[in-house]
Amino acid sequence: MAWPNPFRKRDENTCTAWGYTFQVTAQHLTKEDTAAMKMSYDMLGEAACDRLNSLYPPASHKQEMAQASESSGAEIRPDSTEVKSRKRDMFTLLRDHAQEDEVLSDLWTEVNTIPPWVCWEQIARGQEVFYRYGGPALTGLAFQSLLGGMVE
Repeated sequence: MAWPNPFRKRDENTCTAWGYTFQVTAQHLTKEDTAAMKMSYDMLGEAACDRLNSLYPPASHKQEMAQASESSGAEIRPDSTEVKSRKRDMFTLLRDHAQEDEVLSDLWTEVNTIPPWVCWEQIARGQEVFYRYGGPALTGLAFQSLLGGMVE
């Protein structure tokens, strides 16, 4: 255990949470601001999901099992790969029906539009760093910490 720092500033803006002490500044969000954010969500995504559910309602688990056993002629366990492969693919449904509906088209455009703040030079630099150092770093992580920690 470390000794407490006697020179650390402690006043009404000092906050300690989960073993970390910091100074609350004007850039930190208030509880009222974060409470409003907790209740917000992606309205376009929700509308598109509702639209896809109304066009192609999700089948219940019993319906999936019945359809899978009818097509194969044998009883199929719930954990089989055939049942898992028959599940709805929302991305494919969105892609195939984006031109038919305005809400789906808006979401498809938003998903496939590259934001203007993307810096391709910085992405290329990050790729070069990962290609150069990623292999040794991941190997060291895997064998020294992840697998080594399970042996003990």
